[in-house]
Amino acid sequence: MKDTTIQDPLYLHIQKEINLAENKSDLYRNCFYFFRVTQILLGAAVTLIAAIVTGPKVPLLIIGIALSIISAVETLFEVEVKKSTYKLILFELREIRTEIIYMLMGRADKILTKEEITSLYEKYKSVRIAAKGLIDAEKNNNGVSTSTSPDA
Repeated sequence: MKDTTIQDPLYLHIQKEINLAENKSDLYRNCFYFFRVTQILLGAAVTLIAAIVTGPKVPLLIIGIALSIISAVETLFEVEVKKSTYKLILFELREIRTEIIYMLMGRADKILTKEEITSLYEKYKSVRIAAKGLIDAEKNNNGVSTSTSPDA
């Protein structure tokens, strides 16, 4: 639920974060499905060629190698995990955005109070810390270490 009439800086920043998370989520989702479909098609091709070909097995070998490479790339980049991580971050950010919209409904000035900003910012910080933890956990599983500051 977007509201283009709200010009509150916190709302605009959260909307920017949502857009970034949506883009990353879409990218990893598309990669995941591309790899899966390619694996299925190559696996089917290997089976078909194995059943048909009685001569040299070179095409079968090439397709088998391609299938192995695609499986290795998918495993290396953990596309499915990243897709799920960004979906979770996106869900949390959208929840905060929706709360802001509901707070501002019916207000002519469309401005949050200091107390509301403080409350929402605390929720936003907790989402950022949790997101950073998830992303760091993914990177640490791949042997990469990053800082633990939520502002990074």
